[in-house]
Parts: sequence; structure tokens; C-alpha cells
Amino acid sequence: MLTLKIAQLRAFLTGETREFTAKREAIAAEHRDITTGTTGAPIATSFYDQVIEAMVAVGPMMETSSILFSNSQNPLQIPRMTADSTAALVSEAGAIGESDPTFGAFVTFDSYKVAFLMQVTAEMLAESALDLTGLLAGQAGRALGRKVNSLATVGTNSSQHGGIVTGSTAGVTGGTGVSGAFTPENLIDLFYSVDYAYRTSNAGWMMRDSSIGAVRKLRADAVSASDGAGVFLFQPGLTARTADTLMGFPIWSNPDVVATSTSAKSVIFGDLKSYYLRHGDISFDRSDDYAFANDLVTFRSIIRGDGDLIDTSAVKHFVGGAS
Repeated sequence: MLTLKIAQLRAFLTGETREFTAKREAIAAEHRDITTGTTGAPIATSFYDQVIEAMVAVGPMMETSSILFSNSQNPLQIPRMTADSTAALVSEAGAIGESDPTFGAFVTFDSYKVAFLMQVTAEMLAESALDLTGLLAGQAGRALGRKVNSLATVGTNSSQHGGIVTGSTAGVTGGTGVSGAFTPENLIDLFYSVDYAYRTSNAGWMMRDSSIGAVRKLRADAVSASDGAGVFLFQPGLTARTADTLMGFPIWSNPDVVATSTSAKSVIFGDLKSYYLRHGDISFDRSDDYAFANDLVTFRSIIRGDGDLIDTSAVKHFVGGAS
């Protein structure tokens, strides 16, 4: 702070002196704290350059099925054999009988469209520090994948995919009075209800997580649920990418297989590659014109395909008791 003495100021004003020097003196500083919470404080806002996305299981059908890749929208027919030729003993100079394989009706795969739209403002796309287009593309893949997995699992086969559970044949029906739950004996019977020819490296189990949790508690020769006897049917995989197994065959967790309940098909077993899934490329397109009046950018996601269980004897299901 600059200060003037009274005598110096008077002499300057009356002309006695032509100049003076003001001295700077230290004074106590005034403190006013400006915090990040102060209204209008020019504090920059930053954020992490990733969005934490909700993780939802897509499902295993794209991995376990036989894939027929086709971008054509025309129906695709696959011939199906329903009976083999049979051989017979023939005596010397005896006539050899004819036995031809039997072909059934073609299995026809259509091209059903699975699609949805997403819209974001032009401002968000222009100013976002994220790769928003890449984020939306990832969302599209997961959304389409979840829907295709659902259709390939429990589709009705009427103007949509036929599901592997829908096409499977009955193997075992559970007991009554247990709300559709299965026993170790039920699972063993289901295993052997599938012909030996289908119990190959392509065979496996499929059920949802809650059912797998119930399987982990089952023992092969337990007298009761709490007696602690017997060997567990379930065997966990020893490494991160090694499948858990039940009776030596992998268990696939599929969120679209229904939970155990009365009359519910909650477990399937068999040759999972007997399910054929037809699909083409995922189409991810952008339009700046569709919602032009609202200055919105529209993203369209489409996949076309169909699916069906070619050999219904190859996969069988456990169904909960009716009461």
C-alpha cells in the first residue's frame, strides 16, 4: 500500500516542493477463499474417457450351433435324411435285398429381420470426447446378439426362428411335488435318453445359471440333499476358458433357457451342432436425414437369419413334473 505523510502532502500542495516520494508499506492481506464449490467458479470439468457399460450375457447359441452364413434373403433348403439303409446277412448265391435311405421333407431356412433404431443429438456426436459411434456399434452388436440367442433358444418357428429347446424331443419328465426341480437320476436318465451316436464331441448340456447352481449341489448317489454322501456330478473347469462339465460333457450357460418350474423345459442335452443357425452380416447404418427436423442422428442396426434343429432326435429335454 502506498502512504503519504501529512507534511509532505502540504508542502507539495503549497508549492514548497516540486516532488515527493510515496513509500510502500506492508499491510495485512485480506483472504477470501474461492473453492471449487463457489458459484460461477471457472473450474474445468473432466471425465473418464470410457463409459461403464452394463454387462448382460448374450448367450452361447452363436458358439454352439452350426453356422450357415448367407446374406441372401431367399429361402435356403437343406435336405434331411430320416432313416438309414440297413444291411442283412445273405446266403451263398442268395438274392441281395434293396434298402434305400429315406429322405424327409426339406428344412427351409427363411430370412427374418431383427432390427432396431438408436438416436442421439447432433451436438452430442460433435462434442463428445468419447468414440460415441464405436460405443453405439458395440451396443448394436450386443442387442442383436441377445435377440438372436433368444430366438435360437426358444423361438416358436412361426414367422421366426425355431429354437433348439422348442425343437428338442422329450427325454425325461421330473417328479411331482418338487416345483419342477430335477434329481441326479433325472439328469442321468436324460443323458442316456440321447442315442450314443449323438454323444460325440459336439454334445453338451444347456441350462440357465440358476439351474447350473442346482446341478453343482447334486451328488450321484446321495440318499438325501443333506447326507453329504456321493460324488458330485458337476466338475468345474480347471482354467478360465475350460468348460465346466456334467458327466464328462460341457455345460453351456444360456440365459434364455427357462428356469425350473412345473411343465418347463429347463435342461437340454445332446448334439448341439445339430442346431443350424443361418445369419448374414450385421448392418449398422447412419442417417442424418431421418430425424432432420429435430437435428437427431439415427443409427439403424439389422441382422437377418433363421434357425432350426435339423435332427430333433439329437437333442432331448428335461421337463418339470406337472404338479
